[in-house]
Amino acid sequence: MFKHKKHLFFDLDHTLWDFETNAKECLLEIFEHHSFHNFGLEFETFFNCFSQINRELWTQLEQNKITHDTIRLQRFKMTLDQLGAESDLTQSEEYNQHFLDLLPNKKGLIENCVEVLDQLKNNYHLHILSNGYHEIQLKKLKNSGIDHYFGEIITNDRAGARKPDRAIFDFAITTAKAKKEDALMIGDSLDADIDGAEKAGMNAIHFDEYDRHKAKPGVPKIKQLTELLHYL
Repeated sequence: MFKHKKHLFFDLDHTLWDFETNAKECLLEIFEHHSFHNFGLEFETFFNCFSQINRELWTQLEQNKITHDTIRLQRFKMTLDQLGAESDLTQSEEYNQHFLDLLPNKKGLIENCVEVLDQLKNNYHLHILSNGYHEIQLKKLKNSGIDHYFGEIITNDRAGARKPDRAIFDFAITTAKAKKEDALMIGDSLDADIDGAEKAGMNAIHFDEYDRHKAKPGVPKIKQLTELLHYL
């Protein structure tokens, strides 16, 4: 279906880099380091609540309803408040900084990530197109051992725009010296990756590991990275 494509643009978090697993390891360290059990909390309850709130905040970010700063300041506060363990903004920011210090050092990848990249590297130009901060995403790529697969690392702060804004896709195409008809976006977010790519004139494949969304007409949906190979 997309065998003529030459440039593949991958989202990073939740698509190649296993955010859920890596974040859970970090949150457990934070939970224990800051003695959250003193609030009467159990870790799994805390983790599940944080994950849901974090996903909702990122969706709002992609819809331009909030900023990155809102996520950094609010995700721990909202989680603890919801669980009845109130936290002020100073504490929340401290917890969040601890989270950001730990997260880029984690190495967990989505199942079969390396195997798929190995099969693609000789036939395609591979790039990252992420809404994350550049230095943090570079650390994630290096520490998980997949940085060498990618030509261009396009991020929100490098492009001066974030998905689904067309500007970041245009920047990515220009930077990679590609053409939109030769490019394919692979990502987990319907709003940021799929709708954004389509509005920018690019084809896309939706990676939905946990089958959370209905398939969008005309857009292939895969639940495992190995399925990507069937389309290329």
